[in-house]
Amino acid sequence: ANEFNLNRLWYRFPIGDAFTGYVAPIGQPEDIIDPLNPLNNDGQGTLSRFGRLNPLLRIGSGGPSVAVLGFDWKLSPQGNLQVAYSANNAADPTTGGQGGLFGGSTVAAAQLVWKPSDALKLGIGYANSYHQTASLDSGLNRESITGAGITGTRANTVVGSLVWDITNKVTFNTWGSYIFADAVNSAGSTTFTSWSTAFSFKDIFSEGDLAAIIFGQPLYKNSVSGTATKVDSPNTPYHLEALYRFRISKNISITPGVYFVFNANSNSANGTATVGVIRTTFTF
Repeated sequence: ANEFNLNRLWYRFPIGDAFTGYVAPIGQPEDIIDPLNPLNNDGQGTLSRFGRLNPLLRIGSGGPSVAVLGFDWKLSPQGNLQVAYSANNAADPTTGGQGGLFGGSTVAAAQLVWKPSDALKLGIGYANSYHQTASLDSGLNRESITGAGITGTRANTVVGSLVWDITNKVTFNTWGSYIFADAVNSAGSTTFTSWSTAFSFKDIFSEGDLAAIIFGQPLYKNSVSGTATKVDSPNTPYHLEALYRFRISKNISITPGVYFVFNANSNSANGTATVGVIRTTFTF
């Protein structure tokens, strides 16, 4: 059947000189919370979502209709406090809840961003989330609490981020995350970890070019307790990605690249997933 899909519908507005409000019937937390990643751009940045967004922005973001409310408060010339509340599948109560802003899976997230100099930006973020299933719904790898009878999950996510412009053409960025997840109706708990590091290089051969290399660990079950089990995740996964963006003209760029996921789904028996990509972006 013919369909029309809308993946963003939001309104951003100032409140005085220090506040910016954000309301989105269809949105994502990264629209208001800074990903702190110079490679965060679907058409011009990394080829994978792992390279773009950390777990603070990925957790609970898998629904087709994520409603988001939030604000960005400028505390000082160097610091911002960013807050977002999101409801996964807000328009679809069939997933087990009542839908709307509070009837299903929800995430409340906040991030403090501090820029001590023009070349350095730091961030610390926290999210409290509820999920209607055993999954964290982030798409970051095997991400469920496994055990008998688990029908819901509560999680606390902590993320630290850094962006350092080593020169005006070379940037280093990194983030690290812990997720502490508890089953709602049992004594099962799981700790997940994930991290990423990246170097990016601008204008190597001509203006507008970009080269980048990213290496990190997708979400991994670091430890379990109670009734939770780890048997489905025996090995640590790793992600390696490299890309080069050529600027063909003012409006066209081509990005060849490749990324590898080692121990895919946290199991060495799955081998290494290899994905080659050639992306062409038209900008108007």
